[in-house]
Amino acid sequence: MKKLQIFLVGGFGCIAPNIINFASKAISGGAISGNIIGIILGGFLFFIISGFLVLYILDARDIKDAFYKGVAVPTLIISLANGAGVSAEKTNATTIPTVPVNQIGLIHPGGQGNDFLALFKPTTAYADNGRENTASQGSIEFNILPKDIKNISVSIITPDKKVVAQAHSDTSNFKLNYFSGEYTAIVETSSYYKEVKLKIEDNKTTKIDVTLEQKGIIKQFSSGIKSLMMKR
Repeated sequence: MKKLQIFLVGGFGCIAPNIINFASKAISGGAISGNIIGIILGGFLFFIISGFLVLYILDARDIKDAFYKGVAVPTLIISLANGAGVSAEKTNATTIPTVPVNQIGLIHPGGQGNDFLALFKPTTAYADNGRENTASQGSIEFNILPKDIKNISVSIITPDKKVVAQAHSDTSNFKLNYFSGEYTAIVETSSYYKEVKLKIEDNKTTKIDVTLEQKGIIKQFSSGIKSLMMKR
């Protein structure tokens, strides 16, 4: 019975920080970003691995010791993953506002687009990314299929695999602005996924149709693990 208690408490200690993080977001009215199914699957795996390590490898003496060692397990897992060449670092990517194509208004970073004068301005969105000059920016208009999906995330990735910007939308037809260049965009929801090539040109609007594909269980699982590791 004592071994079972140490196993369970050690597993709970591992996932407790993420539970607290998700709970605080829910209480404050925020949305939990990421792949929910994958996060649940990843959390279950972390629970099992942590319980095993705390009980048999870290040799916890009692329930209190098991909890504290369980909390420390993710650091150990991340260290091992980095040693194996798996990156678990948090990204400092810029968050880009998105504007539904059929919405009239001007939205700036951090703004809500509800200024009266904005009704008479074109629909655009800007990402300052630490730079005030928008002359080198272009616009991308996404048309996402299936049409009825929501909670769409877009990650903009440079050719050297660095995530430089992220955006979120509740509509399938939306615009965003970013600095000109060639990128890869990962467009996904909790159940759908697609990688597409982007070419953003100065002061031009490029329309792109993206048909999302159903995520397999392995991709859902792996993205959930990545999400849990990045929240540390």
